[in-house]
Amino acid sequence: MAVCRCRVCGAKQVTRSQFEIDCDACGGEGTLIPEDAYDPEPEELRCSRCAYVVEGAGFSGERSEEYAGGLTVDDPCPRCGGELVPRAAIAARGVMASAVREQPEFALARAAAQRLLEDHWTGEMPVDVDRIAEALGLKVVVGAFHHQGMLQADVIEVPASESRTAQRFAIAHEIAHHELRHRTREDKVETEANVLASELLIPRHRLRRAVDAGLNVQQLREQFEVSRDAVVYALEDANLLSRVAM
Repeated sequence: MAVCRCRVCGAKQVTRSQFEIDCDACGGEGTLIPEDAYDPEPEELRCSRCAYVVEGAGFSGERSEEYAGGLTVDDPCPRCGGELVPRAAIAARGVMASAVREQPEFALARAAAQRLLEDHWTGEMPVDVDRIAEALGLKVVVGAFHHQGMLQADVIEVPASESRTAQRFAIAHEIAHHELRHRTREDKVETEANVLASELLIPRHRLRRAVDAGLNVQQLREQFEVSRDAVVYALEDANLLSRVAM
């Protein structure tokens, strides 16, 4: 047996044969890669916003007293809170740091959702997003807010006027902004947040299992406690919509 990860969605999978190369989570063909084949942690990271350089988790030299380092791409810049990118990758691309991630990175968003599920999900349905938010140090506050959901520091504001399914998606969406280190309300970060929220509320491997069991759209809504639009989006994204009765 070997532990592999999907190079498309980032999901971890235990394989029993070298010929088992398709991802069960996203359905990708030939996308599984042995986990130890992934690139090692970088020695240096550079902020995509302020260009501050820090020591990465792969740094093997002597640590300075001023800054211990050991950060990864999942950590924010200690100077400005921006996104950290491997310095070597920036040089190889021949672009300025500010040009990194100009387009939405859906694989990154799905991989982040998979990590959250691995770390904080009990396996019970529907996924308890309130519990995940709490585990991340985020407080969910439901009140008379005039927006559809907003992350303010470590507080997720959710409007009381929305349905429970809409509130759950709002919580998952704001968790995504927190986990993906989003700092602006640009189109690309909104679409990334929607992808992470969808995967968090409707884990793809559970969706495939439910579709294989013959559940229709209404039954899927009830199982995952999400809206019809959310179910249809997840089914389309997983290429499963044609197999489900509307």
